[in-house]
Amino acid sequence: MQTPLDVTFVTGFRQVLPAGNQCGLHSHDCTEIVYHPSGSDTTRMGTNLPELHFAPGSIVAYPPGLVHDQRMATEGVDCCVIVRCRLGRRAWPGRTLYIPVLHDPCIIKEILSLCVLPSAPDELKQCLYQARGTAVVCGLLAEETNAEAAACPDLATVYIQKALRYIDEHLQTVASVADVAQAVGLSGEHLRHLFSRQTGG
Repeated sequence: MQTPLDVTFVTGFRQVLPAGNQCGLHSHDCTEIVYHPSGSDTTRMGTNLPELHFAPGSIVAYPPGLVHDQRMATEGVDCCVIVRCRLGRRAWPGRTLYIPVLHDPCIIKEILSLCVLPSAPDELKQCLYQARGTAVVCGLLAEETNAEAAACPDLATVYIQKALRYIDEHLQTVASVADVAQAVGLSGEHLRHLFSRQTGG
């Protein structure tokens, strides 16, 4: 049985961002797909999550509700497509999707055209925009499953690495799992669970 994909186009926008521009922490109630035809620097997801470096040709898809920011080291363009997207019973993407270089010219063309469209003025246009938005999401799903596409680092691994680094740097003063967990922004129980899952214990 195939998993149903439901995509609703919300809006698109394109913005030129100067070097040094900083977009503060924010989130959306929908999926935000950002294609970077030019410009580079970092986006940070949440307060305790790693930075993700983007460069010309890269794409980042933020799941609904994920707090993130963006800083620009060089002037660049953001092409943003906002969609409501469900893959089966869950919102897509379930985590941040990062593709270092988007190679598919068809997906790029659709993103470049959708990012300049406001909300659809009528039902027929909305149907067309949804079909095009669905094509973009399907293309990104294909890229996501491609072995050459680099997914955002597994957060469990990131937290474990942060915890190990903290323990290594504070070996003489660490008194408990709770100390380490607090330093990396997790509860002690959650950190124990991550270690247990990672080590198979």
